[in-house]
Amino acid sequence: MKSESGCGASTHWKYGKKYPFEKQKVKETKTLIEGILNHANEITLHDIEREKYFRIVASVIVDGQNLSDLLLAKKLAVPYDG
Repeated sequence: MKSESGCGASTHWKYGKKYPFEKQKVKETKTLIEGILNHANEITLHDIEREKYFRIVASVIVDGQNLSDLLLAKKLAVPYDG
């Protein structure tokens, strides 16, 4: 996802037996995003492109707010520009 500044936000966490904290953060982040999207009046994708591994990357705007900026503010994502 891309933030207002043009940088992305990555929610990729390592998890498994060695990383119980990260596993909890993954669940927390997923639950938050599902709630935001399920209760949204409008969801818009901007700047849609494919990255080097052919995954789709876009700015996700939910009811006028950038989803990446929200996740960054809640420390559920980290800035990513790769």
